Amino acid sequence: MFKHLPILLITTFWLGMNYLLWQRDFQATGIAGSEIPVETLWRKILEAPDDSILDIFHQKIRIGSFRWTPTVHEDLAALAISARSEYATEGMIKKAASYSIDIRNGNLYVGREIKRLRYDASMSFDTNLTWETMDLRLTQKPVTLIVAGSKTNEVLHVAWEKDKQRSSRELKFDDLRDPGQIINQLFGNLPFAAFASGLLSGYGSDTSTPLDTLKMLKLGVRYEARQDWLKIGHSKLRAYKFIARLPNQMEAVVYVSRLGEILRVLLPNDIEIRNTRLLLL
Repeated sequence: MFKHLPILLITTFWLGMNYLLWQRDFQATGIAGSEIPVETLWRKILEAPDDSILDIFHQKIRIGSFRWTPTVHEDLAALAISARSEYATEGMIKKAASYSIDIRNGNLYVGREIKRLRYDASMSFDTNLTWETMDLRLTQKPVTLIVAGSKTNEVLHVAWEKDKQRSSRELKFDDLRDPGQIINQLFGNLPFAAFASGLLSGYGSDTSTPLDTLKMLKLGVRYEARQDWLKIGHSKLRAYKFIARLPNQMEAVVYVSRLGEILRVLLPNDIEIRNTRLLLL
């Protein structure tokens, strides 16, 4: 039932990294023809006031969940000045110094044996909405995969641990543009191959492989954002809609509330991520 899930995970990672590379090159100035700039929507997401608990479904069956936490970090100098003001409003951010997004308590049930994959991630951004650092940790006992990157040195550090053994490798950001480099440098290494084998056991198809998917994504992904409506039962909710269009006419769609809260995510192969608040409506 989940045979396409590994390809989806790789696709999601590739989309994210390509968006970050695209940000680096073009500073996310918006997409021609869209009703709102991507930058505007991204800022709303980063400045959302509340956490979100999101459930993951495949063919309407719940297979995982995670907590999404955006945070605005205040400029300390502005904070000190504000503290001395008699008109200061408690809890109000006077000037942002940076932003961050944390994904915590992530779990996903994968494989024919329904093994649990646990994951946590974090990413920081400057006030121009350009990413600065990222960390990702995936665990499926007895193997743990750790990925960390920094815009400063433009290097992605990848490490994997099994029992008391640890191996690591570094990838330059430019290598991420070539899917063959990723497969050769990561999946070609025996310790990581063991992790991938356990994680992807029972998945895949006869005609589509992760390498095929990465090659397809290398052809280019187009992003756009606009105002839209999210249908909930018999009602409609005003929302923003972000679309990532893939070269094979597939697309990933994200619905965001007017306050920047993630409401619903639609991914290929009948994968859906839903805000738990929507389940109550």
